[in-house]
Amino acid sequence: EPDFVEAFLALPASEVDEQLFGLLAELLETALAEHPEYADLHSSQARVLERLGRFDQAEAHARRAVQINPRYLAARLHLARLCERLGRTDEALTHLRRVLAGGGDWPDVHCLAGRLLKHRRDTADARRHLKRALELNPNYCEAADELESLAA
Repeated sequence: EPDFVEAFLALPASEVDEQLFGLLAELLETALAEHPEYADLHSSQARVLERLGRFDQAEAHARRAVQINPRYLAARLHLARLCERLGRTDEALTHLRRVLAGGGDWPDVHCLAGRLLKHRRDTADARRHLKRALELNPNYCEAADELESLAA
């Protein structure tokens, strides 16, 4: 049940994370053994494994989720974030472009794109994405901070 997993992922980090999320990962692995073609299960497993710090495994599940359902925008956005974390900026940007092309005109997508483009020194595109993030959410502090750092 996706809401069940979401409820756990919304919890703040604590000293029981390893135990709690380890158990949740085992439960999801059991579900995946029965339903290996469920993109939402792979996406949930990716998020749980990321919480456990198992980034390579998380990426594999996120990648599988978007292979099963290429239009699963939330899973593709998560894959982009994992690619960023693993230092694969170009791949992360490719996934973000696909999210945007699929209708994911969301502040966090634009903010992440802006941050990645800023690191690539593509300031014009970075500025465009960060401004769009702020158009969609004028109170988005992270986007405002990123945009301000471009001016510095």
